[in-house]
Amino acid sequence: LLVNNESGKNAKAGDNICLILDKSVILESGNILGTSDNRPMVSDEFDVDICWLETETELKKGSQYLLKLNSPEIPCAVSGIIHKRTITDLGYVTTVNNVSVNEFARIKLKIQRPVVFDSYSQLPKSGRGILIDVETNNTVAAVIVV
Repeated sequence: LLVNNESGKNAKAGDNICLILDKSVILESGNILGTSDNRPMVSDEFDVDICWLETETELKKGSQYLLKLNSPEIPCAVSGIIHKRTITDLGYVTTVNNVSVNEFARIKLKIQRPVVFDSYSQLPKSGRGILIDVETNNTVAAVIVV
C-alpha cells in the first residue's frame, strides 16, 4: 500500500492511495475491492427504497432509468413496486401502480448487468445512489439499497 506516495499500512479519508496486488487485475473507476470475509453483494436485481423527486412524470413498473450507484451509470428497469409509505402514519400501501413526487416507495430494480453494492445499513457510501431519467438526464429519485 502506498499512501500519498509513501509506503504505509493505513490510509484515511482524503489520502491518495495505490494498492499493489499480487496478481494482474483490471480495475476501473467505481470498482469496489473487499476482503474475502466481508464481501459486498453482487446482483442484477435488488430492492431499493426511493424518494421520488420528479414533478413531470411518475414512476411505473417497466420504466427505464440509469442507476448511479457508487460511480458508474447503469441502465435499469423497474421490475416491481413492492409498496409505498403513507406520509401521515408511515403505513404501507401494497397495491401500487405508480409513485408520484415526494412519495416514498420500495421497488425492485432489474439492472442491465450485475453490480457490486452493500445495503445502506451496512455501508452507506456504497448503498445509496440516484435514478436518472434516460431522456432528460434529470435526477428523478434518491435511492437506498435495502
